[in-house]
Amino acid sequence: MRYAVFALLLLPTAPLYAQSWGDPFLGLYWTHACSESGALPICYAFIRGMQGTNEMLLYGHKDPLWCETPGVSLDQLRQIFLRELSDSAAELNREPGAGIAIFGFMKAFPCKPPR
Repeated sequence: MRYAVFALLLLPTAPLYAQSWGDPFLGLYWTHACSESGALPICYAFIRGMQGTNEMLLYGHKDPLWCETPGVSLDQLRQIFLRELSDSAAELNREPGAGIAIFGFMKAFPCKPPR
């Protein structure tokens, strides 16, 4: 229930940001959303969604895409995402933000190969 309330609070602001920052599917949007303090809740929700998806892979008996160190904060993940967005500046209008974030998380938290 609390997630539904949180999502409802984000909905009115999302279209405003989308109009001024471009397509929320692409990396350029997330450069703004994860940098500007008024939009950080949108950024954190996006990152939590990716974390949840990564965790759900385990329930499906699949390997996760990245293996987070316990205790990593959302803000640390946001910094990793921003660094990857910065490193991918030439592709921000072509590449999906989720793909850029996942690639950054995979580099920051690689999973150990099976023995």
